[in-house]
Amino acid sequence: AQGAKYRGSIRDFPDFNPSQDAETLVARVELKGTVRPAGDFNPDADAKA
Repeated sequence: AQGAKYRGSIRDFPDFNPSQDAETLVARVELKGTVRPAGDFNPDADAKA
């Protein structure tokens, strides 16, 4: 419908705690074994692997 008003679907989440969400994400990534020490990052070597 041309000229229709857009209504977004993103809403505030009560009691949202970004720190808790970040901790959960980091823990899940670490469980997957994908977290490496920062000094171990070498994009050139990783691209060849």
